[in-house]
Order: sequence, then C-alpha cells, then structure tokens
Amino acid sequence: MSRTRRAFLWFISVSCLLTGGIALFSAPSRAVQSRPALPAGRAVQAVLTTSAKAGSLDSTFGQDGSVISDTVQSEYAQAMTVQADRKILVAGYQNGSGNVPHFLLKRFDTSGKPDLSFGTGGRVVTAVRQAAVADQAFAVAVQPDGKILVAGYVFSRTHHTDFALLRYTPAGALDTSFGSQGKAITTVGNGYSLSGAHAVVVQPDGRILVAGIAPSDNNASKVALLRYTATGSLDPSFGDHGVTTTAVGSGTASDATTMELLKDGRILIAGSSNSASSPGGFALLRYLASGKLDSSFGKQGKVVTVVGLSSGDHAAIARAMTVLPDGGILLAGDAWVTANGEPAVNIGLAKYRADGSPDPSFGTGGNTVTTGSHGLGFQTSTALPSGKFMVIGNVFTADSTNVYSFIQYLPDGKLDSAYGLNKNGMVPLEATESLFQIASLFRQPDGKIVIAGSVDIKGVSHIVLARFNP
Repeated sequence: MSRTRRAFLWFISVSCLLTGGIALFSAPSRAVQSRPALPAGRAVQAVLTTSAKAGSLDSTFGQDGSVISDTVQSEYAQAMTVQADRKILVAGYQNGSGNVPHFLLKRFDTSGKPDLSFGTGGRVVTAVRQAAVADQAFAVAVQPDGKILVAGYVFSRTHHTDFALLRYTPAGALDTSFGSQGKAITTVGNGYSLSGAHAVVVQPDGRILVAGIAPSDNNASKVALLRYTATGSLDPSFGDHGVTTTAVGSGTASDATTMELLKDGRILIAGSSNSASSPGGFALLRYLASGKLDSSFGKQGKVVTVVGLSSGDHAAIARAMTVLPDGGILLAGDAWVTANGEPAVNIGLAKYRADGSPDPSFGTGGNTVTTGSHGLGFQTSTALPSGKFMVIGNVFTADSTNVYSFIQYLPDGKLDSAYGLNKNGMVPLEATESLFQIASLFRQPDGKIVIAGSVDIKGVSHIVLARFNP
C-alpha cells in the first residue's frame, strides 16, 4: 500500500470519531440489521486459513483495499448486506435539500465499484413522506426474488415518528405492488418519542418481520415487533392486528437491536433493558410464530442479563446475536465497567442455553467482559468446529491508540492465547488507527470481511467500503 493511501485511510479513521453509529455482520443467508445513534461496531467470525496476513486490506478490492463513494451531498451508511451474486447493498441516509435526511440505498459490484445498473449511478434516494422532517434507514434485507427491503423510521413536522418499510425492485425502483406505491408506514403506540425499525427479516413464506422501538407511558419505551404480508399490509394473524409490543421491565427503556428467525418459526429478539429502579442489561426475548411471548423461554419469554454495570446510561446493550447449532445463543455488545473511577465501555458477551438460561460454562455465570476494548458486537460461525468464535473490537493499545482488531475467544469465553501476533487473542486490522465507527460488516463465504462506514471529507460525509483478509 502506498504511504499516501495509508495516511488517507488513517484520516478516514479519525474522521469516523465524529459520527458514531453501529453495525452488524451477518452470514450470507441473513439480513444485516442496525440501529441509530450509538457508537458501536459489530463482531465477525472469520475462518483463519489464508495465505494473506490476517487483518490486512485486500488489495484486489477497490483501490488498495478500500472504496470512497463520490457524492456532493452528505451520505451515511447504517446497514449492509450482500446479494446472492455478491453485489454489496448499503442502506442509510442522504442529507438532501435543507439538510433533510432521506432513505439512501446504494449498490456496489464485487470489486467495490458503483453498480451503474442500479438506480441512478448506483444510488437511490427516497423521501418516505414529503412533509417529513427526517427519514432514515437502519436495516436492509434481500428477498429470494431479488427485491430489496429497507426499514427505518420517518419523522414528521408534527413530531410524529412512524415505522417505515420500503421495497425496491432489483433495479432500484420502488416496487409499486408493495404497500402504498412501495412504502408501508405504520404508527405504533402514540407515534411520539423515539419509534422506528432497527431490524428486518424475511420469512420463508414471504412475510416480513420488522423489529425496533416504540414509545410507552412515562417516557419509557417498548420492544416492537411487526409482521407484514408479502404485499406490505400488516398481518392480522400476528399479535394485535400485525403488531406486538413488549415492556421488558416495569418503567424501563426497552429496545430491539437485532433479530433471528428460528427454523421452527419462533422469533428471537435481542437489545437492551434500562431502568432506574432495577438492574438493566442485555435483553433477550423469544416469541411464538403468532407474535405471543414464548412462556417456555426465560421468565415468561424474557431474559435480562446484567453484564458489567447495570443502571442509568451504563446498562449493557446487546448489539448482535447468533444461534448456535445446539440451539444455544450468543449475544455481544456494549458493557460498561469502572476504570480509573469512571465508567468505560468494553466488549460484553453472554451465552445462553436454548431455554434462555445462562450457560454456566461460559465466563462467570454465563457472561464476561473484555476490558481494554470498546464493545462492538459480534457474529460467530460454525466454520470452526472447535467452537471458538471471534469479534471485532476497538482495542486501546499501550500508547492509547485505538485500533480495530479481530479478537478470538475460546468456547468458554476466555481469550484464545494461541491466537494473535502477541498470543493475546487479538490481531489488529490494517489502517484502522483511531477508528471509532464501523456502520456495518459482512463476512464473505471466502472469509474476507467487508466493512461499510462513513467519512467526513471537507465537510461532506462519504460512504466508505473496505475489505480485509481474515
């Protein structure tokens, strides 16, 4: 890599400090999901069998391993997935006229170039509602027929916030057979306060699950789960006329950040539960296919796990989830511990049995915190028969530099001392010094890791992609 290019990537990393955001890596058969306004990244499992240096940029992708998308209006990546043909879809928002954000969907070819057959120059910008103050996309999924679902929220001038689900044709046009001219907009609760979609999954029968956050009484919030028919109408057979909301605890701020559809049709949702009156932390819920809580899971369908600190702004937040072959569940995300007298965010991990009970073989009581790192979610892979798994974390080095790293764990939650240049379980990613934000990640079938994020260049935010060797 050229010295100039490396310096430019370092500039990208520093610029990302200003933006925040979160991300989730997903296996090719699953949707990538994300949620707004929280500084985190996502974990990723990699198969470590490659002749290239682990953590190095893949020089066959873009220019020396990265791509910076051209734009004259600021654009922000919030979610990513990869199509069956390995083209890359990035969803987020573009600040348009009057600095009003609108849904943004971009597609890149396998080499990282904009796909000129998609939308206009590889880009589609959609105003969800003409009178809206803002609309942003936070999740994207691809149907088996190639149509693309994008979920998020729309905020009106009357301070009314709704769930927004849009469907596009494979060419990037709104699918007019879906909802109202390609848009399904749903008010959940009173529609005020924070409300919107953070995850979307397509069922095998074509119906669509959307999870997120909805307002409740006393300035609290609930987990919201909606199901739509294949044509964009709420499914009346699900929950209460297509919608179910759940308060994880009394008077809590509850949120859904990620979702998994099980083979038997039951639905797992992970996120957070935060209350001033009771311990908060990772929230894990399981629903029946009908939308009712599954009473055989956890405590009447709900589990709250204290990971690190447990109250106020410092309750743990699950950012990502994977279901293991034996039915066990792994969660990861942000967990706070006290360092030098102040709360500091780190990587939090928790493992559960299939019934929602903590796995006693993992960490301490089923959870663990990796200190000296910034908690950034995860995704495991069944490709390692040993049961080891990996996350991506923002590691604080001895000289206080922030570097994204592959971090490998043993099945019991301990760092793998056999992995890493210093045998400390960590491999730093090339040219990610001071990187704070990765909006989304994806592991290709060959194990290479694609990341998407945003970078500010002379006051304009650009979407950036990079691909790393595992």
